[in-house]
Amino acid sequence: MDTNILENWYFAMWAYKGLAQSNNPSSPYAKKYTYQQLVYDVIEKEYGKKINNIDFSYLPRESKPSRSLVVPTPVNYSSGNIILYEKGDYVRTDGIRTALFLRDTPTGNYTHQLSLNQLGSITDGPVLMNGYYWYKLYVDEKTEGWIERNWLVRTGDTEYGKYIYNDISFHWARKTIMDLFGKGIVSKATLYNPDKPVTFEEYCIFLSKTLSYIEESNQQKRIQIERTIPKNDFANAHSWALKYVKDINERGLLEKEILDPLESLNRKKAALIIEDILVSSDKYMDIDIKTIFSDLGNLTKDEISAVKTAYTNGIVSGKHTKAFCPDEYLTRAEAAVIMANIVNKYVR
Repeated sequence: MDTNILENWYFAMWAYKGLAQSNNPSSPYAKKYTYQQLVYDVIEKEYGKKINNIDFSYLPRESKPSRSLVVPTPVNYSSGNIILYEKGDYVRTDGIRTALFLRDTPTGNYTHQLSLNQLGSITDGPVLMNGYYWYKLYVDEKTEGWIERNWLVRTGDTEYGKYIYNDISFHWARKTIMDLFGKGIVSKATLYNPDKPVTFEEYCIFLSKTLSYIEESNQQKRIQIERTIPKNDFANAHSWALKYVKDINERGLLEKEILDPLESLNRKKAALIIEDILVSSDKYMDIDIKTIFSDLGNLTKDEISAVKTAYTNGIVSGKHTKAFCPDEYLTRAEAAVIMANIVNKYVR
């Protein structure tokens, strides 16, 4: 069973309530809403994740399902959030279990005992067997074998080396963040805080460094919007951020949005700041962005234009299906993706 498929947890949820017939949708004694269905409804409402029911025709009408019962996974299914590793990832054992072993094959015989916080690299996998994802771990020339994913913690990969931030190992944006670090767009620190809202001054730092990187890479002149520059001393900005905030202002990018430097930035304002460095193509002139995102009804004309320009240039995407979520705060990970997309679009 693939534990990363949410539909495969149906019987576990049912068993949580003792496999009662009142929660058997095929039983004449079933409640109107079984416990499993109530959980599904909450997940869909609160997290926007649709979980499909199994085929109820496989269920016995008046008895508990037997251990030998095999019910196929629905054709349409939803995946969970188990992070799978890749060949070349650097990992260590989790340092919690006192006895961990490598095996000759997935679920096979023990071959080597590992030490606490043992370092290694992934050379093969994943292989799904007995409900676990298995990976082949290389420690040294004499020590290599298979181990369950559950006991491994990713620390880096062969492309970017050891991750310098302690909080991105399992994050979806880890490679983007490390790529920006390599380009000097994000700075070294213990934590990156990828899911924390980005502030206005942090966004300006990222954008200023991104534009400077593009200019240097292309050996081109300064990216500048010709307009009257609004005067602002940005007195609230941190000293380490001030020159970058001023740079973005002096480039003419803050005509529409000048904010408190410490204020968290929402997604529509992030689009407004970058709109003027992007190209509005006639190819997309007739596209009604409201047919792509259904939650833009309360935006101003300028805000809608900014979202459309950023979207059609491949710089931003929706937060959920048909939803841009313009008033939600932009996270530091999402800001990193925006910067990476700008670099990829304009570096020749």
